[in-house]
Amino acid sequence: MDLAFRRHAFTNLRRLIQRRVRYRVTLGGLLFLLALGLTGTMAFLSGNNLLFLIFAVMLALFLVSGSLSRLVLSGLELELQLPEHVSARTPPPPAS
Repeated sequence: MDLAFRRHAFTNLRRLIQRRVRYRVTLGGLLFLLALGLTGTMAFLSGNNLLFLIFAVMLALFLVSGSLSRLVLSGLELELQLPEHVSARTPPPPAS
């Protein structure tokens, strides 16, 4: 029973991850990626352990954030509700 439950949970998780989710990169995201690249470059060029630690934390934050947002957005469902009839020059009924 435990193996079947794990297999079912793994299948559902894989199905959620494989759905196509489109991302829009914001200015803040681009700045974070720039800071991530600069920090990584400086860590590798200088060999400073503190910079490596900061780089690892930033990279982990970026990867976890992307994974969690993908999992959350993959289960999102939208429903479009239109009125049955709308006449010209009359306002539509208020949304419920």
